[in-house]
Amino acid sequence: MTMKFEFRQVMFAITITFLALIALAGVIAASLSRMMNTPDTININTAKDQAVSWWVNQQRLTPNKHAVEMHSADAWRATDCYNRNGTWRIYRVGNQEFHFLCRDDDGSIRDTIWNRRTNKSREFDMVNAFTPQEYGIEKDVLRWLSRKQAQQASVPHDIILFIDGVAP
Repeated sequence: MTMKFEFRQVMFAITITFLALIALAGVIAASLSRMMNTPDTININTAKDQAVSWWVNQQRLTPNKHAVEMHSADAWRATDCYNRNGTWRIYRVGNQEFHFLCRDDDGSIRDTIWNRRTNKSREFDMVNAFTPQEYGIEKDVLRWLSRKQAQQASVPHDIILFIDGVAP
């Protein structure tokens, strides 16, 4: 038995394979360029809420010495909330005091308070971590922040957080 070699069929198969590889390379290149253009900080503004999430589980927080001394287990709950869920909202009092609020799994609002080192700095030092006001009920926490004249804010996308002078 002899096999007959068909040059056109082989060239057709090679051409189809080559075109498929080019299409696959184009799809991969397009998806990589979209991934590279994705910002580190995601701000979604709606009429009711501003959801802010970034660096979740990349920069693990622990409470600073002051928070543990003043609030003990509650300080650990606040930083654990951040580590699991990220920041729900950010509020600014003046230009240097920032409240990173986290909504915990049970609906409680937890707070980690940060001081910006200078007015334009990307470096923030932890001041405190706790559950504010009446067990973290949202309306009470927001009322407390409004009495402090806090405003919703954002932070630099390349923020560096320090706990007792050390970046985690």
